[in-house]
Amino acid sequence: MSGGRIRPSGTASRTGAVRLPAARTGSRICLLVAFVGPLLAPVSLRAEPRLLGWPFFYWYQLLWVPLAAGLLICAGLLRRRARGGRAPDTPTTRRPTARTG
Repeated sequence: MSGGRIRPSGTASRTGAVRLPAARTGSRICLLVAFVGPLLAPVSLRAEPRLLGWPFFYWYQLLWVPLAAGLLICAGLLRRRARGGRAPDTPTTRRPTARTG
């Protein structure tokens, strides 16, 4: 047999990055909730309960602005964790950007 072993999920790959399926799944759930939550307009199309005189529909939609921002931050942190702590698409070597001279 050759050296090709089957690694359980969550272990290091050839690049050394640890793949965490739970982190990827968590980030996808955060993105899904941030996307679907404001689309629940049929549920929120009513005037009551009011908050500071605002109908429910308005404050429900405005409530999703900071909630979605928080969920997107969580999704980004989870994706970074799944990638092994490195930023996406960062080059490993530094290339010169322009010639001077």
